[in-house]
Amino acid sequence: MAWRGERGATSLTAPGYVETAASLGGGSIGIAPFDLHGESCLPPDGSVVEALPGLTATVRHYGPVTFTAAPMTVSRRPVGTTDPFLDVTNDFVFAATAGDANSVDVSKSASGAGFVAAFDYRIEPTANLRSAGVAGEPAVASYVYTITALIGCGVADLNGDGVVDGVDLAFLLNAWGPCAGCPEDLNGDGTVDGLDLAFLLNMFGPCAPCAAIMEDGSGGPAAQSSSVPWILQELGFESVARYVRWLNALTDNELAAHIRTVIKLIQSR
Repeated sequence: MAWRGERGATSLTAPGYVETAASLGGGSIGIAPFDLHGESCLPPDGSVVEALPGLTATVRHYGPVTFTAAPMTVSRRPVGTTDPFLDVTNDFVFAATAGDANSVDVSKSASGAGFVAAFDYRIEPTANLRSAGVAGEPAVASYVYTITALIGCGVADLNGDGVVDGVDLAFLLNAWGPCAGCPEDLNGDGTVDGLDLAFLLNMFGPCAPCAAIMEDGSGGPAAQSSSVPWILQELGFESVARYVRWLNALTDNELAAHIRTVIKLIQSR
């Protein structure tokens, strides 16, 4: 049976509610099996974030959870693509969040890559993640928690002058092709290619902490860009995701011609 209650002027309806736990003085337990409380996750479900070293996702539920074996799976795919999600669970470790029985921390394992820039991530519970304090401890509800990790402006500022501009583009083009470990490989996949070009152009201009652009052109909690960079607008794209999809469809000759167009645009400013 659904629980219904009030705190001040806030009305809550089980099994879940959209208010954050913090706004409710810690939150209220929902109906078991406990579901994902997306708004109270850190970062919130669906966020676009800067892929900083040591990034941890805290996945919060509407009630306390427990586990004795791997509680979740993690999969990813390149941002802006429709590629299948590939399992990368071994890149992560899972731990109960200190001081919060409702949450699980997902962080980089000792030998794993963790959250890598330029990927969409999906985190899903396994049958090992149980609803604690409930008769029989049923498995939590089925859900998919998503975040997108993008590249911060500082990574694309290859010469470190505080601006992502034509000089940085020249560095990137000079390193084009296989280039494992080089700074021009912005997404760290071992190759400098169209995806790195897309992310550099998405950061074009004065360097902010993170200029990631979501599909609708808005920024996530750690990605506060108010508009698409001028160069993507000039090229006719309202988001980096759409630009990436377009680039992925180009032949090598078409990509070379497009790069010449980009260089001419920059020179004309």
